Amino acid sequence: METPQHIDAIQFSENVSDYLLSRCTMRDWELYCVDCGTAIMYVFAEVLVHHVAEERDAVSGSQLHRAAIPEITLESASCFDLQAGAVLRVAMPYCPACEPEPHRCGCVHLPAETFPSRLQ
Repeated sequence: METPQHIDAIQFSENVSDYLLSRCTMRDWELYCVDCGTAIMYVFAEVLVHHVAEERDAVSGSQLHRAAIPEITLESASCFDLQAGAVLRVAMPYCPACEPEPHRCGCVHLPAETFPSRLQ
């Protein structure tokens, strides 16, 4: 399973559910790949939870992707530069025989109103 990249929380939840239902089977309280039978492994990924700025790119019209945490700049942002409380540590499942290892960081977008005012 891929680490979430620029998707909303509902999409991420659906992706996890779809992956577990369609790609995994459980035996003796362990998950296994339905395609090859290999035990499912996990990578712990740091997932930034933030909202996307409402501004649009003047040329393309697409929504700009900006983290709403003052300590982060677009040039220097990485999973390890982030302020505590803005990042979730998520176990990303994958089949080591069928899939590449998931990325160690990603992001999930939430509506701005779900954030405390100190993060806006």
